[in-house]
Amino acid sequence: MSKKTLGGILVLVVISLMLWSSLKEPGIQDLKVKFTELDFVRNENNTGPVIRRYLVTISDTVWSDLLRYGDLMPYSKLGSTEVYFFMKGSQVPEQVTLTGPPFPAQFTSALVAHYKKNTMGQVSLLKEWSKR
Repeated sequence: MSKKTLGGILVLVVISLMLWSSLKEPGIQDLKVKFTELDFVRNENNTGPVIRRYLVTISDTVWSDLLRYGDLMPYSKLGSTEVYFFMKGSQVPEQVTLTGPPFPAQFTSALVAHYKKNTMGQVSLLKEWSKR
């Protein structure tokens, strides 16, 4: 086997490994909990902080999956991303808002968790919202 053929095979193997590893990246579909996004709102301010809020129902409360789901949501530096988790089948608001409280107070008792990634990139997952 010539050096050119061996080099070509080596390059092909390296490219194949790179492609396979990029396509094998875990995503939301790999989590145990089933998520359903009900609403999403984002401010259209492109000169200041970008604020994103998601309203999501979940099938179970595997905390590591809730945290991972929040980490997979889009995030902008100097902005914030918030995800409000409700159990599937519970009383859930129809929409989330940007200003003031994200939803009416009557739904806070049904909120399971609140994920937030703030402007400095710090992540928090608050559980048992109704007891706070």
